[in-house]
Amino acid sequence: MNFFYNHKTLGFMNPMYIKSEKLIVSNNINDLIDFSHKRLDYISLINFISQTYIYGDRTLIDDIKISPWMAELSEDESSWIYNNDLPKHSELNINERDFARSFYEKLKEEIRNKLVNNQRVGILLSGGMDSRIVAAVLKTLIDEEFQGVNVTALTWGKKNSRDVVYAERIAKLFAWEWKHFEMKPDDLLTNMKICAQKGAIYSPLHLHAMPKIRSFHDVDIILAGSFGDSIGRGEYSGKKVLELQSFHSRPRNKFNLLKRKLFDQHKKLAFSEIERYRSIYPRDKEYQYCELEKQIHYMRKQLNQCMAYINESVPVYQVFTSQSIYELIWSIDPTLRNDKLYLNILNLTKPELLEIPWARTGVKYLSELEEAPDDLDKEHHDYGIWIRNELYDDIKSKVLSRNIKNMNVFNMSSLKTLLKKNKNRLGKATIIDEYLIWVASLSDFIDMYDIKFESEPLEESRIEYIKNSLITYAQFFVFNKKYNFKK
Repeated sequence: MNFFYNHKTLGFMNPMYIKSEKLIVSNNINDLIDFSHKRLDYISLINFISQTYIYGDRTLIDDIKISPWMAELSEDESSWIYNNDLPKHSELNINERDFARSFYEKLKEEIRNKLVNNQRVGILLSGGMDSRIVAAVLKTLIDEEFQGVNVTALTWGKKNSRDVVYAERIAKLFAWEWKHFEMKPDDLLTNMKICAQKGAIYSPLHLHAMPKIRSFHDVDIILAGSFGDSIGRGEYSGKKVLELQSFHSRPRNKFNLLKRKLFDQHKKLAFSEIERYRSIYPRDKEYQYCELEKQIHYMRKQLNQCMAYINESVPVYQVFTSQSIYELIWSIDPTLRNDKLYLNILNLTKPELLEIPWARTGVKYLSELEEAPDDLDKEHHDYGIWIRNELYDDIKSKVLSRNIKNMNVFNMSSLKTLLKKNKNRLGKATIIDEYLIWVASLSDFIDMYDIKFESEPLEESRIEYIKNSLITYAQFFVFNKKYNFKK
């Protein structure tokens, strides 16, 4: 698979590299590990504990990097050439319907380019609005220009969840074939191994059913809409663009997981990648820097790297990520990037999709009528339940393994306390579950690649053990109270 086909798209799946006489570039860490000294990157650990992803070009191995954002390999393969033509943000104020029309035409152009020479098209379809917009534009193009294209909608999740039920309704409405991939606890165990193979740079929770979809070869290309909210509606993890805060804030040793001495020693460099990218791509306003940071450090390092696992077997394209689209979006007053954009696009294309409720709410999208949400399951998975029950013993054995202890970076007492307290908690998966399954995968990663550490582990004294346990329990208690999670 050629990983350099479109490096200026936001959805580009950056390969890894290591410096030798030239840059050795691969999406497979196995191709690079023999050239590495295999030492752990402590800055990356602090990044992950702070945010659940690693900033910039870093990985957990300090001499293996991920190719820079918006950069291409030089002709002599010795360096990276950054994108000097990255569009600037501006704040044009135009009519919202004109904006929707322009955005829609850009989406048509983007998807049209992917339908040429691809007769069998897959679409990652959920009950959300991003994939629904992709579906609407795709169906319009097929009706108008590409009648010979066959579509298969690919959906993962619980049978009675909104995402699955709504996706099936959309597929039936458009007479598309629909494939449902149900998730089971063993799938998370599989994802733990894959995460380790790929360098443990993201949590296994984010792979979902991607390994199963990777094995689905009845399509020529798969379209995804994961960037729709962030680009179209200007929303990142529930926060609008103008509300974003910079990653350049105090690093946090959440739940007291890392040893204080190590954390204090390395935290000053925790934001080195944030500062470096700010200097490469200067902006005029703080919210503009914040949006770039979300793209560079979050979407690129977490979402894109997971999608790359499918892309190794079946080509995946993230809609909403072409340069013409983000150039348009960044030129517009950010207040116009709102929920009405999707409403206007669906009214332009397939208004019948507005009759199918939105998975986030269980009612019709932006309906002015007061409706009671349906009784379908809002969560499309039971990861938290599995981690605390069926998978608990497997995860616990890895989290408390000699591999993790020998890293000499984690407070083992904190990990024990978090495992114990989290086990009795009810409800959906949280960042605690994400940490625990990631640490378990980290143990496999250490085994696979024989990762080196700076010093031998020291036993915690009884006083340290009690102190660390109390600190972790206190943070756990505050976390549950803040987010109203059931114990």
